[in-house]
Amino acid sequence: MAAFAYEEAALQFRRALEAGEAAGGDEATRCDLLLRLGEVLARAGEYQAAKERFLQAAEVARRLQVPEAFARAALGYGEPQVEGGVVDRHLLDLLQEALGHLGPDDHPLRARVLARASLELTFADDVVLREGRREAMSREALAMARRLGDVPALALACRARWMAVWGPDGLEERRGLSEELLRLAAQTGDRELELVARVRRIACALEAGDLRQADADIAAHAALAGELRMPFHQWAAATLRAGRLLLGGALPAAEAQMETAPALLPGRPNARLAHLNQLTVVRWEQGRLAELCGAWEAIDRDFPQAGFARGWLALAEAEQGRPEEGRLHLRALVQALPALPRGGLWLPALAVAALAASALDDADAAAVVAPLLRPYADRTIIVPMPHPVVCFGAAAHYLALLATPLGRWEEAEAHAEAAVQAHTRLGARGLLAHSQCARARLLLRRGGRGDLRRARELLERAGTAAEGLGMVALARQCARLRAEAAGAAAPAASGERTEVAAAPGGGSLFRQEGDYWTIAYEGSVVRLRDTKGLAYLSRLLANPGREFHAIDLQSKRPHGGGPSGERGRQARSSRTPASDSPRSASQSAGLAVRRDLGDAGALLDAQAKAEYRARIRELRAELDEAERFNDPGRAAAAREELAFLTRELARAVGLGGRDRRAASHAERARLNVTRAIRAAVARVARAHPALGRHLAATVHTGQYCSYTPDPQAAIHWEA
Repeated sequence: MAAFAYEEAALQFRRALEAGEAAGGDEATRCDLLLRLGEVLARAGEYQAAKERFLQAAEVARRLQVPEAFARAALGYGEPQVEGGVVDRHLLDLLQEALGHLGPDDHPLRARVLARASLELTFADDVVLREGRREAMSREALAMARRLGDVPALALACRARWMAVWGPDGLEERRGLSEELLRLAAQTGDRELELVARVRRIACALEAGDLRQADADIAAHAALAGELRMPFHQWAAATLRAGRLLLGGALPAAEAQMETAPALLPGRPNARLAHLNQLTVVRWEQGRLAELCGAWEAIDRDFPQAGFARGWLALAEAEQGRPEEGRLHLRALVQALPALPRGGLWLPALAVAALAASALDDADAAAVVAPLLRPYADRTIIVPMPHPVVCFGAAAHYLALLATPLGRWEEAEAHAEAAVQAHTRLGARGLLAHSQCARARLLLRRGGRGDLRRARELLERAGTAAEGLGMVALARQCARLRAEAAGAAAPAASGERTEVAAAPGGGSLFRQEGDYWTIAYEGSVVRLRDTKGLAYLSRLLANPGREFHAIDLQSKRPHGGGPSGERGRQARSSRTPASDSPRSASQSAGLAVRRDLGDAGALLDAQAKAEYRARIRELRAELDEAERFNDPGRAAAAREELAFLTRELARAVGLGGRDRRAASHAERARLNVTRAIRAAVARVARAHPALGRHLAATVHTGQYCSYTPDPQAAIHWEA
């Protein structure tokens, strides 16, 4: 054992067991040999064989009524680490039985059993168990271990408490626990405990943006893992190296490294999940996310707490030019976010939601995600297992992405600048290029003085970096934005802008004249070619404070010449008698009455939703029972049906709990009008930055649209 010859030690313990059985040895000796063999097998990474030995030892200890031996068997049956999305019900039952045998008094084994039970509840679906019982058990275990001064108990209790507070709000406590684990390892010379402590300090250091500390610990961990030759720690070292290469932007080297890791822990859920997380970042940068849709659909089905699965699916749909399908995934994620556990996977879910909201230009989703992420603006976002396998970079970057579709320019630029600085400190070349591109995008949208020049400079740097690093998707985005910037740089050639000294009378004007709109604001006049979005804006500006349904805006009669313009209106008015009817009133207000095209009804009616929810309750009970009886086939079938029904309910119900309509006329109008208005505001901003800022702050889109200026500084528009 001291020479880490685990295979040889396992062989010797097997021979001792066989000899004891042949000689009719006593049960107590057999129990001890089974426990020792299980420990050796676990260190060698042969977890299934180890669990079988521990179960045998538990049976013997139960017969002999030896609480300590039973507790050791239960602890051994629980593997050293928890697997993502997995709760071992059989283990929890064994640990509960062990607590009953040990009694309520302080005991090192009782502290260890409490700590291990707390760890196993990390991914429990039941909120009371996950947030309540786990919290209480981790605190009790840590306090008891400290009272007893027992190092093995204290080490496991610190690990359990670290996981109990592994969310963003527990960073400072986790940093303290990591240091305590390192001190214990140094005091006792426990080199495996040092590995456990270092990966936790690496995670905390990266979250706090301390790359120097993280790099020092990664190097020390790799050297020690190589000496100990324990498969789990060798796997952790391999994934840490791959994650560090990803952070530096070395995509080919990172992919080569990550491919070596799964073979070190074959068949293990954490190994598969870590590999998928790392490979997804590479494929996203390469514009090849669609290749991994099947894998993320399985994660979404089997591990719903990994909310970012829906975010990656949304991005994959956007990548393939299917924004509506992408929005379905994004809405499901946004709807689920408030209920997701705020553990280590919470911030990654927010980061991927921000990426999807930005890619799909979804202001509604951004408005939900931004306030959830804002308290953590100074953090670096990682995917921890518990060691970091992916670093998403500065939270400020994702806040900048979210503020842009909301038109919060000052906030967006402040976050974008913070992200550029953070990614420069991290030496994260790829993330820095992303931040430069995001900042350029917001500058182009804002359209302020000097913004165009700065945007073009940022896009040049970001595009060059993206091409050099093999970041195909980002390089394409930079190219599209450069083309947009080039178009904005020569407005006179396209007839988009003509400035005069002052607007007539110094007033504000938004008026259509033939195929162009004349727009005057703060003494400057611009002329823009007609679009639907400008017509919608004109309607809103003429009625400040009034909400218009998107269908009403779409139904507005067009202005301008031609059959649908002024002459057409005059011709129709000469044939139509005046009337006080609602129809005539709407026409006189500039609205044409359009027949509602209807829809195919609610995606799920009330009865169907009730039946779905009832079946979901049944399936959860079936799943619990299947897991208790260790029936993986039945459990998998229940999870699959449960995931399907949950997705259908999420698809059928909107963010506010309202039914979504199949082929809804109102939904089509909302999407079309929102896009048209946002595009129009962006055009105005490029031609008249001051007016662009004003409209971005005062025009609101969605099912109902409005223009709501400050009543203390009201603007009278001639529209």
